[in-house]
Amino acid sequence: MWSIASTLLYPLMFVLVISVVIVIHELGHYWAGRYFGAAVESFSMGFGGSIFEVKDKNNTRWRLNWLPLGGFVNFVGEGGVIENEGHPHDTDEAVLRDERKTDAPIGRPFMDLSAGARNVVALAGPFANFILAIVVFAGLAMFLGNSVEEVKVAGITENSPAAASDLQIDDIFLTVNGRQADHRSVILEEIKLSAGTPVDLQMRRGEDVVDLTITPRRETRKNVLGIKERTGMIGVEMRAMPIDRQKLGPIRAVGHGVEETFGTISTSIEMLGRILTGKESLQQLSGPVGIANVAGGMAKSTLEVEGVSLQTRLTALLIQSINLIAFISVAVGFFNLIPLPILDGGVVVLNTYEAVTGKGLPEEIVLKTKFATVILLAVLAIFITVGDIEESGLLELFGGL
Repeated sequence: MWSIASTLLYPLMFVLVISVVIVIHELGHYWAGRYFGAAVESFSMGFGGSIFEVKDKNNTRWRLNWLPLGGFVNFVGEGGVIENEGHPHDTDEAVLRDERKTDAPIGRPFMDLSAGARNVVALAGPFANFILAIVVFAGLAMFLGNSVEEVKVAGITENSPAAASDLQIDDIFLTVNGRQADHRSVILEEIKLSAGTPVDLQMRRGEDVVDLTITPRRETRKNVLGIKERTGMIGVEMRAMPIDRQKLGPIRAVGHGVEETFGTISTSIEMLGRILTGKESLQQLSGPVGIANVAGGMAKSTLEVEGVSLQTRLTALLIQSINLIAFISVAVGFFNLIPLPILDGGVVVLNTYEAVTGKGLPEEIVLKTKFATVILLAVLAIFITVGDIEESGLLELFGGL
């Protein structure tokens, strides 16, 4: 029974994480659109048919759909086709008063907004994702505290990059590539993203400070969640000892949230750069299966901890899930800023072209570029999903049947 329940954790955790992130993203678009007076036909949580819906004072339909995966906002006339016949571009006060007497959504067709306003609406989705991450990181720092760790070398693997260097057991990490090594995750992040690239380490050895340079080697291993990953490694076993956990005040917590959020964005940019330059494989990226692997594996490993009460395990899982939501939110916001026609970044490019030239690109060109982008992303999604399935171990499972 537990094996069946633990298997269900993967899709359930994925639905939880991705739904929160996507709904916040779409709310960003919605709030910005309403600020500029755009009419909103519907705001849907989930996809498929509606199982519950209600209209607000602006005649916007708020829908809860049967497939709980994210959501979307539907502006009137967003695709350039205005549904309200009779006055498609007339937005004077008389028309708005007439609309209030009907069931039509109140406001202006989306394409009647200026190019600048449409840019703000497009950017509001990713911005909402970044705000969510800042709030989560800040909240965790306020209520749980910002942990500081002393990370020590506990073991060195034979024939590894670390073994070929002057690194020694009991050395303590001070900095890695100039960053304060006050948390194990910081060290791992720099090493994982530096396969084939030298990493500068500053270590404390007794009373001395030692500077070292080690080049990580790309290797395949299973992480703590049991997921295969091909990443940079130097062959060091690390032992992290908490030395401080200070709860931050509101101002410092917000600063910490901003720092964590933009640090994550910086890491994403670095990873994208390494992929574009051929230093990393596209399979370093994760899609829905990869997110499900991480979320489900995290839940499974947390709930299987022995010697701890169920309440403690559930509390730990809640905290980990909230933290994961913040990281996925940053990733979704960053991805949508890529200037591809069907993403928010591409919409900004098209709107900016219209603002500069005074006219939009021909509809035929826009449709062709959108179609080409859909094909590109579909192929990319298949490639990434195959990699995610391989990392999850499902291919090995099917191969043994």
